Amino acid sequence: MPIGEATLKALEFHKILDRLADCAATSRGRAKALALLPATDFEQAQTRLLRTGEALAILRGALAPPFGGLSDIESAVKRAALEAALPAAELARVGNALCAMRRMKEFFAPLEETAPLLCAEAGGIVVLRQLEEELEKAISPDGELSDQASPELFRLRRQIRATQERVREELENLLRAEQNRRYFQDQLVTMRGGRYVIPVKQEYRRLMPGIVHDHSGSGATVFIEPLAAVELNNEVKKLRAEEQEETERILKLLSLRVGGAAGPLLENLAALTRLDLVFAKARLALLLKAVPPELSKDGRVDIVKGRHPLIRPEAVTPVDARAGGGTKTLVITGSNAGGKTVTLKIIGLFALMAQSGLFLPAGAGTRMPVFPSIYADIGDEQSIEQDLSTFSGQIKNIAGILEEADGGSLVLLDEICAGTDPREGAALAMAVLENLRDKGATTVLTTHYGELKVFAFHNAGMENASVEFDPVSLKPTYRLLMGTPGSSNALSIAARIGLAPKIIARAETFVGSAHKELQNLLAGLENERKEYERRNLELEGLRRDAATLWERAARRESEIAAKKRDIIDKCREQAAETLRQARLEAEEAIKAIKALYQETDGKARQTAIDKARRRLFDINLPEEDEPPAGRPLTAANVRPGQWVYVPSLRQKGIVLSAAGEDVTLRIGILRMSIAAKKCVQAEQGQSGAPPAAFFRQGGEEALAKAAAFKSEIDVRGKTVEEAILELDKYIDDAALANASQVRVIHGKGAGALRRGLDGYFGRHPLVRAHELAAPDAGGSGATILFL
Repeated sequence: MPIGEATLKALEFHKILDRLADCAATSRGRAKALALLPATDFEQAQTRLLRTGEALAILRGALAPPFGGLSDIESAVKRAALEAALPAAELARVGNALCAMRRMKEFFAPLEETAPLLCAEAGGIVVLRQLEEELEKAISPDGELSDQASPELFRLRRQIRATQERVREELENLLRAEQNRRYFQDQLVTMRGGRYVIPVKQEYRRLMPGIVHDHSGSGATVFIEPLAAVELNNEVKKLRAEEQEETERILKLLSLRVGGAAGPLLENLAALTRLDLVFAKARLALLLKAVPPELSKDGRVDIVKGRHPLIRPEAVTPVDARAGGGTKTLVITGSNAGGKTVTLKIIGLFALMAQSGLFLPAGAGTRMPVFPSIYADIGDEQSIEQDLSTFSGQIKNIAGILEEADGGSLVLLDEICAGTDPREGAALAMAVLENLRDKGATTVLTTHYGELKVFAFHNAGMENASVEFDPVSLKPTYRLLMGTPGSSNALSIAARIGLAPKIIARAETFVGSAHKELQNLLAGLENERKEYERRNLELEGLRRDAATLWERAARRESEIAAKKRDIIDKCREQAAETLRQARLEAEEAIKAIKALYQETDGKARQTAIDKARRRLFDINLPEEDEPPAGRPLTAANVRPGQWVYVPSLRQKGIVLSAAGEDVTLRIGILRMSIAAKKCVQAEQGQSGAPPAAFFRQGGEEALAKAAAFKSEIDVRGKTVEEAILELDKYIDDAALANASQVRVIHGKGAGALRRGLDGYFGRHPLVRAHELAAPDAGGSGATILFL
C-alpha cells in the first residue's frame, strides 16, 4: 500500500519536494516534483537512484541538458487532436517544444555508455523534423504567421502593402497641394476603422468631399476619407478579408498537422518531463552535498554522519544511527531539546528520500532498506474537535499502526505513551514495542521512561541509544550514542535554566533509590563509552601514522620509478641520436669509397678504404642537453603563459590557451594544438611570464586581444559561410581569453542561419556544448556556446 499522507506530513516530506521543485527546469517538471511519492518496490527505488546518479555525473561533467524552449503544450496538442484551430502563438510554442525534443535526443546520443538509463529514456523521443520545419517556416519567432507561410499569403500581403502605399501617396498628394493646405489641422495620414483618412478642420469639412469617419475630442477636427481614396481603401479591406481567410486556412492546416502527431508529441513531452525530474534530483543532490545511499535487502538502516536536509548546514550536528536487521527496535533516550525527535525524523525522511530516488545528505556507506509502508506518530495529536487529549490522540494513532504494520514496516514513535501515569504509560509502551517486534517491524522511538531503557537492555532485538549530554556545560551536544541509554537530566537542566538550588536539592530527596541506581548505571556506561572512544582515537592515530608511512614509501617508489623512466628515455634519445649520426657518417664514408674506387693504384684504393673505416670508428657526436623534466600536464594544472616541453617534438613552447583536454602552444614562430597529456611542465626556473621573444612572435598581440575580448558576437545579416569565417576567428579569441561561455547573436528570421550554425557548433573542437539563449537573453535569436 502507498505510504500515507499523514506520515509524509509528519516527516515534512513536502518541504523536500518544494526544494526539489525549485531545481526543475520546466513548469511540468516542477509539478511532477511536487507530486513525487516514494517507491515501495526495491527494483523501482534502485532504478530511481541509478537514474539520479547518471544525471549527477552529467552535471558534474559540466554538461547541461537543453530544456530551453520547452513549455507545457499538452493542452494545445490535445485541442489540436480534436481538430481545433490553434492560434499562431500556440503553434510557435509547439514548434519550440519540437526543437527542444530534437536537441534533447541529440544531447544524449553520445552518452550511451555513461548514462544508459537516461539514454534509453531519451532514445524513445520521436523527432518530428518535418513538422518542426513547417512550423518554423510558417510562424515567426514573435508568434505571428510569417509571409512565407504560403505563396497566397505572401501575394496578398504584398498586394496589401502596395495598395496601402498607393492610398498613402494619394492622400499625401492632397495634403501637399498648395490650394488645400489651409483645410488641414495636421499634414499627416492616419487611420480610422481600418481605413486611411486625413484630419480636416471642422470649418472646411464641406470643402473636402469624402466620408467622415471620426471627430477629435474637441470637435475642431474631423477625419475624412476623401472620395479619391475610397476605392483604394475598399481594395485594402477586400484584400484584408482574403488575408484573414488564408490565415485561418493555414492555421487550421498546421493545427491538423499537430493534432495528427499528438501521440508522439505527448509521449515526448512526458519523457522530457521525466528527464527534468531526474535532473532536478541531481541538482538537489549538489545543493545538499548528498551521496547515493546503498539499498539494503536485509532491512538494515545504517546512517553515517546524516544531516537533516531542512536544517541550516551550519546548525547541523551529523548523526550516526543504526536500526533494523538484528536490531528491530531502537529506543532513543536523553535530555530534552537534545535532538531525539530530529534523529527520529532523519531516519524517516531518509527512507522517504531514498525510495524517491533522492540522494541523502550523509556520509559514504549510508544504507537504507526499502520499506513498503512507513508510519510516523510525531508531535501533539490532541484534537479538541474529537475531544481527544494528547495521550488519547496518540493511542488512537498507535492502534491504527498496530493493525496495519507488518514485517516490512518502519514505525516511528515520538514520546511513546506520554501524557499519562508514568508507570501505566511505560507498561503500555512495552506491550506496544513487544507486539511490533514480534511482527518484525523496524521500530524507532523516543521516550523519557526509564523502564523502557531497562526493557530494551534485557530484550533480544532491541537496542538503546541516547543523545549526548555534557555534564560540565550542562548542555546537550546533539550527538547520538548507539548502545547507551541516556538520562533526561531534568534536575541538571532545571538548575541551568535558573531554578533555585534549594528546590533542586529538595527534588533530589524525592528521587527514589532505584532511580538513583539507574542513573549511576547510566553514568558508569557513559564513562566506559568515553574510555572506549579515547582508545579508539589512539588506534586511529596509529592508523593514520601507518598510512602516512605507507604513502611516503609509495611516493618514494613512484619517484624512483619516474627517475628510472627518465634515465631510460634519455638513453634512448642519446642512442637514437648516435645512430642517426652514425648513419650520416657511414653514408659519407660510402660515398668517399665509391669516389675513390676507380683509383688504378691498388695501394691508394686501400688507403682510402682504411681512412673511411677509421671515420666510422672515430665518430664524435655532440651531446644534447637533457630535456626539461617536470610533472605531466593536465587540464587541471595548465595555465596560459607557462612553459611546457613536448617530448615527441623535443621542443619547448608556451601555452596560449587551453580547451578541455587540449592546449594551444606557440613553439618558435609556430602555433599548434596538442593533447595536454603529451606535454610536461618545464623546470621551475622556466615557468612564469613569457619572455620578450614570445611577444615579438605575436604573444603581445594575443594577450592584447584577450584583454579586449567581448563575450558576444553579432552575425546577423551574414550567410552561413560568412558567419563561420568570422566565428572561427572569434572562438579562437575566446579560447585565448579563457572565456567559459559566449553568446552568438544570429537573429530569428526564417532560421536558416541558426540551423546552419547549429551543426557547425556541434562539430567545433573548442565548443563543449551549445543551447538557445534564455527568453530574456535573445531566445531563439541567440545561441550560448560553452567552451
